[in-house]
Amino acid sequence: MNADTLSKNPEIDVYTENGQEIWEVPPSANTTYLTHGYFRYIGKFPPQIASKLINDFYGGTGKVLDPMVGGGTVLTESVVRNIECVGWDINPVSRLISTSVSRQVDSNQLKQVCESIINALAKLNSDSPLFATSSTFTPYKLRLCKDYFDNDALIELSCALSTLDSLSPHDDIRDLVMMIILSCLRKISFANVKKMNLELDLNKKTKSTLLKEFSSKSKKVCDSNRILPNQFSKDLAKVLCKDAINWDSTEKYNFISIHPPYLTNTAFSEATQLQLAILDICHKQIWQKELKCRGSFLHETNGLKKYIVNWGNIIKNAAESLEKGGHLALVVGDGQIDYIRIPIGAITVELGKDYNLKLAKHAFHVLNNHTGQTQNKKMKGQHVIVFEK
Repeated sequence: MNADTLSKNPEIDVYTENGQEIWEVPPSANTTYLTHGYFRYIGKFPPQIASKLINDFYGGTGKVLDPMVGGGTVLTESVVRNIECVGWDINPVSRLISTSVSRQVDSNQLKQVCESIINALAKLNSDSPLFATSSTFTPYKLRLCKDYFDNDALIELSCALSTLDSLSPHDDIRDLVMMIILSCLRKISFANVKKMNLELDLNKKTKSTLLKEFSSKSKKVCDSNRILPNQFSKDLAKVLCKDAINWDSTEKYNFISIHPPYLTNTAFSEATQLQLAILDICHKQIWQKELKCRGSFLHETNGLKKYIVNWGNIIKNAAESLEKGGHLALVVGDGQIDYIRIPIGAITVELGKDYNLKLAKHAFHVLNNHTGQTQNKKMKGQHVIVFEK
């Protein structure tokens, strides 16, 4: 490849190709440092991209905002830099994850709670191969879960949740432990773990147990939590239940980062059906709100129009919420309808200009299998567009 390398390091490569600045996170990069490995949130972008954006464009004072907070990548990168930050999302799973990854909890208490759940699950497993156990715990109805899990998995989940309730831990520890449980669901369910949205395989031969998965995951989280920088104990991040359409622009931010769903993606609630079901929430309740916020082409009449209009309103709200001299970073991919590319990146550049924002950077993040390749592998990358007010 004939490219003029602008900078190169183990975490992110930046080079030019055909006049376009390219950002690529190499396969050798660690994308699970700090708390980024807590939960494999579908659609999150590599933390190296958020890191570079904040390093290059945060002005040094003021708050950071991510109004589509997803898996909390931007919050984590803000907290480690000792920056006060705010994240919004309409999906309660996203809010739980983002809250958990952006703070440190008491290590000893976390370990005790996790060990209690592991011990309860181990006793449950030892009672009978079929979990027909004499162990006593308050059963959960798990009314939305029966299509996703076999009976053994449902008993394990009921045992873990009941044990967590009985311990009555502090809210921050409860959130983190609940997140650990939610992170195990794909492997213990009928879900095809290779698919982005939920696809069930009732003959799945690779189902694991909650005991095995929770034991492994909780150890990793406990180890990571114990050595987090002290910034994570300062409550720098706030996570709210809000959407990016109904936006109060009175509060100002120095840096706003938005990584929206792609035009032709299905709603992220469909990728979190299992987690929402454990929280006793039907994913269609969230799905309908997501469609209202962004107008997915796949499920809405006039979806393309709604997507662009709503995207324009989000950019407008962000522009109004920026401090003078602040930056708005948008990471967005082009769409495709009937094999015709819809240039969302170019549209985004024009929308920003319509709201009197100055284009400060337009790069292209190349996707690869390790750091964000899409399922159908047709999308090569996403635009990284930064405006200055």
